[in-house]
Amino acid sequence: MPWNKKIFLATVFWAMFALSYAAICHAAGTKNIILMISDGQGIGNIMASDFYTGKKAVYESFPVKYLVTTYCDKGSYSPEPAWKSFDKNKDNPATDSAAAATAMATGVKTSQGLLGKSPDLRNAKNIVEIAESLGKSTGVVTSVQFSHATPAGMVAHSDSRKNFETIARYMIYESGLNVIMGAGHPFYDDNSEKKFWRSEYKYVGGEDAFKDLTDSDGARAKDGRVWKYIESAEDFEKMASGTENPLKLMGIARSATTLRQARSGDPQKIGSYLSTKVPTLSTMSKAALNSLSNNPDGFFLMVEGGAVDWANHSNQKARAIEEQTAFNDAVRSVLEWVEKKSGWNDTLLIVTADHETGYLWGSESNEFVLVKDKGADNLPEMFYHSRSHSNTPVPLYAKGKGSEIFKTMTDGRDAFFANLLSSFDSGFTGEYIDNTDIFRVMDAAINNDKKHI
Repeated sequence: MPWNKKIFLATVFWAMFALSYAAICHAAGTKNIILMISDGQGIGNIMASDFYTGKKAVYESFPVKYLVTTYCDKGSYSPEPAWKSFDKNKDNPATDSAAAATAMATGVKTSQGLLGKSPDLRNAKNIVEIAESLGKSTGVVTSVQFSHATPAGMVAHSDSRKNFETIARYMIYESGLNVIMGAGHPFYDDNSEKKFWRSEYKYVGGEDAFKDLTDSDGARAKDGRVWKYIESAEDFEKMASGTENPLKLMGIARSATTLRQARSGDPQKIGSYLSTKVPTLSTMSKAALNSLSNNPDGFFLMVEGGAVDWANHSNQKARAIEEQTAFNDAVRSVLEWVEKKSGWNDTLLIVTADHETGYLWGSESNEFVLVKDKGADNLPEMFYHSRSHSNTPVPLYAKGKGSEIFKTMTDGRDAFFANLLSSFDSGFTGEYIDNTDIFRVMDAAINNDKKHI
């Protein structure tokens, strides 16, 4: 055989070997990553929902459990000083949802109000961009406006979380997102009734963007595909059932701000003035999964129960339980999808919060007393001590491929909080991680980082 032919064949062989090895390494990474965030949820919200419904949330049985510190770039957390006085965690500078979402999406601690940027305003690469670079589909789903801080923090780069119109346009036209779902419909109020006053377009990218989405030829994303636009509860149900699985799915529920929390009625009474004209977070999650799973390379999906935070800010006990229960139902739907359509060898599911809101405890006095069970269908004994965010660590639950990486991220042990929680959930050892570690775990899992896997 001539020498140059041998060289050619050898070159072809090693090229094919390199491609095969790269494919194997890529395939070994976690195929699907699902991050579910109950905005404003502390352990008190989980307890209250458990006690009212008479059953534990499905994620409470997950094998991986940690506490998560949530402070922003100006803050810190040390267990011993944190529990020396009742007001310590409440009075410490706490994060907002923008900084917290940025930490989870990019691994960068930043200042309040910033999205996808470091404190010196440099763009930080986020998990949506990383997933897109690996050929995966991406999506965000929320029970509040889709351009709000937590979903926006997964994908956008902005020096203000309040730039709703610019953020929404970026998500629609410039990001790599394949699924966007949330509230913020300009033509409907919070009771899902048609408005008879001026429409608010800023949450959906402005009037031109909304007209583009809803006209006959639809809006075109940066990948050249046209968004399939839906808004009726029936259309969301159709997508959730798998009747139709478009590659680009935009769903804006017929509600102004939240799916249900901001509706009329008594916010301290479960089920008051409850509307069925909007989809549930569970339905939206299933619809998103059906669309994203079109991609054989997998996906990243963030699902937010955004109005838990809103209810806690307003100290609405019943609405907080409703919103937390709706979030729990969404987690159950996602878990069922994983077990039927994917499997834990392909998927990492993380359930957590961006921060605690309302400083919710089980006593009216300033004491560290857990929320108390008063029996199913009865409001538990629960008391708010704030209308703002606190620095109290939030719980994290994880299951699936890559969840074992969390054990390499622990920063310390909060013995006081662990002892406090032991009567409710002994699975919490008190070991805690930081919210930036959530990004690091997702990044390591999706990239098959040998240092951690």
